Amino acid sequence: MSVTTRGLGGALASIAGDGATDDPTALAAAAVDGRPPRWLVRPPTLDAAARVVALAHDEGLAVVPRGAGSALTLGAVPARVDVVLDLARLDAIVEYNADDLTVTVQAGCTAGALAAALADHRQTLPLDPPGWNARTLGGIAATAASGPLRARYGTMRDLLLGVRFIQADGVVTWGGAKVVKSVTGYDIPKLLVGSLGTLGVLAELTLRLHPLPEAEATCLLEFRDAEAAPDVVARLVDSTVQPHRLELLDAAALGACGLPPAAAGLVVSIGSVAGAVRAQQSIVAAEGARVRARVETMGPGFWRTYDRVLATGGPTALRIATLATRLGPTLDETRAALGADAVITADQRELTRYQPELHLNVITQICRDIAPAAVLFGNDTYSQEAAPRLAHRLGGAAAGDCLELMTEGAAIRVKRSVYGGKAIATIELKRSPAVVWLRARAFEPAPTTSASVTTVRRTRYDLQADDRTQIIERKSEATGAARLEDARVIISGGRGLGGPEPFKDLQELAAMLGGQTAASRAACDSGWCPPSWQVGQTGKKVAPGLYIAVAIRGASQHMAGISDAKNIAAINIDADAPIFKNCRFGIVEDYRKVIPLLKEKLAALQK
Repeated sequence: MSVTTRGLGGALASIAGDGATDDPTALAAAAVDGRPPRWLVRPPTLDAAARVVALAHDEGLAVVPRGAGSALTLGAVPARVDVVLDLARLDAIVEYNADDLTVTVQAGCTAGALAAALADHRQTLPLDPPGWNARTLGGIAATAASGPLRARYGTMRDLLLGVRFIQADGVVTWGGAKVVKSVTGYDIPKLLVGSLGTLGVLAELTLRLHPLPEAEATCLLEFRDAEAAPDVVARLVDSTVQPHRLELLDAAALGACGLPPAAAGLVVSIGSVAGAVRAQQSIVAAEGARVRARVETMGPGFWRTYDRVLATGGPTALRIATLATRLGPTLDETRAALGADAVITADQRELTRYQPELHLNVITQICRDIAPAAVLFGNDTYSQEAAPRLAHRLGGAAAGDCLELMTEGAAIRVKRSVYGGKAIATIELKRSPAVVWLRARAFEPAPTTSASVTTVRRTRYDLQADDRTQIIERKSEATGAARLEDARVIISGGRGLGGPEPFKDLQELAAMLGGQTAASRAACDSGWCPPSWQVGQTGKKVAPGLYIAVAIRGASQHMAGISDAKNIAAINIDADAPIFKNCRFGIVEDYRKVIPLLKEKLAALQK
């Protein structure tokens, strides 16, 4: 080690104390783009940070500021890294003025720590980039990071009022203001947002806060066709709806979040007073119904799940901006670029609404063009109508309501339940193509890959069809919710409820869990709830992550409809009810005592 190097290390230690180190393990952990620094410095005060920068300037050292280290891969690879200036110890809330809705924080303060400090005043800093809870506010500003809340509140550029920063020579400078209404001339704070520390080291930020909404609700619109989403987005933006968040998810993102499979999903979050939230929810639901999208009310935990998926999915490799009217095509092209072998789109207005003969003709032409070994459908009424007819036209084999699909060489086998769910049959499909419709949520989605791609094919097909079948009228069930087959949580009631009134309590419990309500055949036959709620051998077959059976004995006909549920919980006053032989969790008690307690506990957890 040279005398100069040893002297610099001592000088840094004299400024930062034990916050300066050249320990190889610590330096390796602080590497930037694979380049470990010569020193890692964690200054305890703003003055110490400024003195470190001034020393580095005088000695010609390259300084890289660091917050939580969550976005160090952004920007160009540095030519050299002499000092990593870790600002984690500068984490204080300097000044909080709740009446003016402003706060001043040091750059190392995390967004999660600030949120906890603001909670008692029901105020928030509406910035939620992936992993926001652990990210420093200085890092969020330096990287211009943002999340779903930008739809309503904008980004850091819109919330940063003033900033104290350290210039390259170590001089501490202030720019901006500490109040919301201010005219300062040249807007230094906006210049620093997204600068990646190249213009100076962010040390303190004065931020504009917002009150938390009185009520908030989140809706998921599930589209069969991704190109239906842009029109809905455009109409919502032009409507009286004021969404907090508006996120478009492709099929892979829906699967990663544990949501029902669909070509695309639009998640809309609304926050306001309770009456306004309900009114805007109805507009969103109407827009979904207009394009035959399924609409599901999400629980409050969805955005935590979404944030976790984004934060753990690796760094952002590409950020794309597009017009709302181009969302569908952009999604197709992006999906292809990320690893799909091909995306084939029949881009014709006549196919916007389902017409049995037209759609079947197009699918038949596609299959004859590409000669697939297998054609897979979801298990819905559309598939049950189209899949067998497609197999007949192509001379292939068909199997429905399948739980699993397996390949071994050229052989394709499927598994499906038989005898009311009491046995599983394995069937080999010997004719090609194999046309299979799979039960919803039967197995996890396959992981995405980075395979080579082909371009998106947009083709116009011959739509000529005979007129033996015509749709005279369409009627949609006004449930405002997704299909039971796609629900992740289902609360189901039986004959033991004694009437229709208790189903209101079940609906409230389902809403708190982000789920849906169902019923046994006996309850439906008694007229207590719609026939579309019926689960069982003669009703719907469901596969939720959690199925709660309330006052249902659990006859074999009912169990045939829930045999694929991941977890079954039963509440029944009869300890000898057959349901207890098939459930994972059981409560022997009157549901009238249990349901209120569950709602009370859930309400406490969701506060």
